[in-house]
Amino acid sequence: MLASRRLRLLVVSLGALIALLAWSSPGLARVNNVIPATADGDPTETFRADEALFVYATPDINGGFICVVDAALEDVSSGKFTCEGNRIQWGSPNFVFGGALIFQPLEPPFLHIGTWRLLGDGGDQPGDDTLSQPFTVVPCADTCDPTFAQASVNEWKSAAAGMKLITGTICSYYAVQSAISDVQVSAPTTSRGT
Repeated sequence: MLASRRLRLLVVSLGALIALLAWSSPGLARVNNVIPATADGDPTETFRADEALFVYATPDINGGFICVVDAALEDVSSGKFTCEGNRIQWGSPNFVFGGALIFQPLEPPFLHIGTWRLLGDGGDQPGDDTLSQPFTVVPCADTCDPTFAQASVNEWKSAAAGMKLITGTICSYYAVQSAISDVQVSAPTTSRGT
């Protein structure tokens, strides 16, 4: 039941992406409403180390990255923060896109103990970036069992792999659209003299 619900969400998001491609602007990107969640889809501020870190977010159709950063990071309104280099505390940056609400895994178990935030890196312009509320990862002590969390991540990856052909086609379309836009911007204009 959970797999079919996630697949429906993925299909609906893909449909929204296809519908919005004609209106996309290659120079703009945003990742908004970044919310850490469990594999069950429950937004939370506390995780056990044996859980997987999932995220709800609303990236635009041009996409951006989400990564784990230090909880002390507070003001990203300048757009100058990125999911590159030493800004990432652990894990790896995850590219997201869609033009609608997405739910996807960021990191499988075991999570790093501590208090963190998620950075939604949508670009380098003011307003392109956003932060989640802080969340804390606590030890799982002697009851650690990452089985469910890892199975949830694997299930999502399997469903996403099935969409690879479709998303590859969309990415190719976007690359062509971006190239056409670049040619139109750089084409010299001529004026007719009288």
